[in-house]
Amino acid sequence: INMRCNVEHDSIVRLCGVVGPEERLIYGFSLSCLPGQTLAHVKWAPETRKNQRKGKITSAIDYLHMNNKVWWDAKSGSILVDDRESAVLFDFDGGTTEGFVSRQNAKSIRGDLERR
Repeated sequence: INMRCNVEHDSIVRLCGVVGPEERLIYGFSLSCLPGQTLAHVKWAPETRKNQRKGKITSAIDYLHMNNKVWWDAKSGSILVDDRESAVLFDFDGGTTEGFVSRQNAKSIRGDLERR
């Protein structure tokens, strides 16, 4: 696992630590605690809030791509939102959810951009 992520963006979940008994064995990751719910559970929001969130999501994805990183699991269930305009990408476990990104674009920048 490449642990040199160095991601510093307000709309991307922060890696706080790695859990494991040895240097090369990882049991899990400690991520920043975020309030809210996934975007998939939001039934309605004012247009201005939608636009603010969309801007934050777009900025975060662009930041990843500029740093040669790929989100892989681009879907509304992998975005945390709160009752303001915030939106934070999470779910960087290296998998993809079938039906959200086409197979030919999975695990690529093209896949991250499919459902914008």
